[in-house]
Amino acid sequence: MRLIAIEEHVLPPFVRDAWASAPPPHDPVSAIADGGVTGERLADFGEGRLALMDEQGVDVQVLSLTTPGLHNLEAGPAVETAQRVNDRIADACARHSTRFQGFAALPTADPDAAPRELERAVNDLGLKGALLCGRTRDRHLDHPALRP
Repeated sequence: MRLIAIEEHVLPPFVRDAWASAPPPHDPVSAIADGGVTGERLADFGEGRLALMDEQGVDVQVLSLTTPGLHNLEAGPAVETAQRVNDRIADACARHSTRFQGFAALPTADPDAAPRELERAVNDLGLKGALLCGRTRDRHLDHPALRP
């Protein structure tokens, strides 16, 4: 039997920088990944992560951006950051195709760009879907302003 771990989080350093540049209010959850061992593990898309998987008997991880995702970013930075995150996840999946799969991060602050990025991530990059946070800044995802 293969063990597949779903929602295995990653955090490239450029996302942390984007969070810090976002206008207030800042999501306090982002402080969880403020460095140290947790930050190092979240930033690892390779050998360290694979070694931990082997140690725990995990065959495959489905990589996704850690919370708070991109929901605290404004539209422009969210689009650029989503593309970079998804490219990074896809690269890790390509380099370790038997060990990693990926979920896309979507720029929900830009309702027109979000579905385009999902299409790109799945059709062009080979990711398997998306992982969404339940809101974008102060709005829940079903808010009319977030409809494409």
